[in-house]
Amino acid sequence: MKFGEQAYDLSTKLGYEKGKIVGKKVQGIAYWVMSDFRKSIDAYQEGLTLAQEVNDTLQISSFYIILGVV
Repeated sequence: MKFGEQAYDLSTKLGYEKGKIVGKKVQGIAYWVMSDFRKSIDAYQEGLTLAQEVNDTLQISSFYIILGVV
């Protein structure tokens, strides 16, 4: 969780959108492992929205797959 938050925060400061996407994905994984599925879905949906904003089709596809699993 810590590294996902740090990645997201640093990427926000740098304006690196793809880093923010990966940061949200890592946060979603961390919540999933901790069995907090609601927070996991929320993090994945935030990441999906970010990926859609920059039209990162690989990440969009990945988020849909992960959301289906969770």
